[in-house]
Amino acid sequence: HSDSWYFSVSDPSGRLEQSVNIASAPALQQFVFQAQVLTLGAGDDDTARILLQYVDGGGTVLSEVDTGHKAYPDHWTGVRLYSTAPAGAQSVLIALEARHNAADGLDARVYFDLVSLRMADPSQLPASELQALEDLYT
Repeated sequence: HSDSWYFSVSDPSGRLEQSVNIASAPALQQFVFQAQVLTLGAGDDDTARILLQYVDGGGTVLSEVDTGHKAYPDHWTGVRLYSTAPAGAQSVLIALEARHNAADGLDARVYFDLVSLRMADPSQLPASELQALEDLYT
């Protein structure tokens, strides 16, 4: 992890998002999202949120995975989210949000690094995710 800044706002909250085309992925494809997250505020003064939204070709959100706003204090923390693209999904909107919750006039001090979204290899999924995938087909 370096001290490089890729996104900064002079505001108590900020959002960075990217849409990833998954139109060519097989139906009901499993995905794994990974990132390292760090918040620097005391307690829950600074919080991070990760939101994945599966969207159809018309812009309708079909399903989402949302961590909610959480503090990841003191050290880099790995976040891993497993999800299945619903039928008809054409893209995944990935949103990384930072929020400063204290009324002290400071900016949000939230950092994201090593962010990735990949098609999941079923042999590497946790047993609970494999059962959920099996339930889709039975």
